[in-house]
Amino acid sequence: MSDIIDEKPTEMGEEPLVRTSFSVNGRTQWEFSRALLVYSGAVTLIGIALLISYFILSAESRDALINMNLALLLTLLCMGSLLSLAGLAVTGVLIGNIVRAARNSGSYSCTFSEEEMIVCTENEKGETEETLRYSEFKKIKETKRRFLLYRTGTIVYPVEKGELSEDEIAALRRVFLVGKSTKINH
Repeated sequence: MSDIIDEKPTEMGEEPLVRTSFSVNGRTQWEFSRALLVYSGAVTLIGIALLISYFILSAESRDALINMNLALLLTLLCMGSLLSLAGLAVTGVLIGNIVRAARNSGSYSCTFSEEEMIVCTENEKGETEETLRYSEFKKIKETKRRFLLYRTGTIVYPVEKGELSEDEIAALRRVFLVGKSTKINH
């Protein structure tokens, strides 16, 4: 069953569908960032391979360069540079998110209604409360173990299904517009 937060009336003006809580820390953020880190690392390596190819081909003798297609060399240089920089930038952002989550781990209490959720955050900086409409989320995805509410591409609210009853899971599926294994982008 989900954790019941306080019994005060919600600002939503209706009976909440579900109340639950979760925490986000460095380990949680690592779990959600792991696949993106692999992809960004692969993009970086492809870029580096293209740059190495450029340097090997351009190091050939002057006669070979004259006979070689200049467009190929420029393509290798540009694509290698772009892919390397993009991969490194994404990797840096993801690692920054993991470190920030590890330093600023927080607990969240959520109250879900038909159209929105109220998120109460508690961390070393104090408590905050924020109302978020489901339409504001970049993506809402259901996995076997949780609902993932992507506020941005890297900020995720993980709602554990193990903490919810079957009725609560069905209610969240209905308001999130997701099926059992469907991925819906809002």
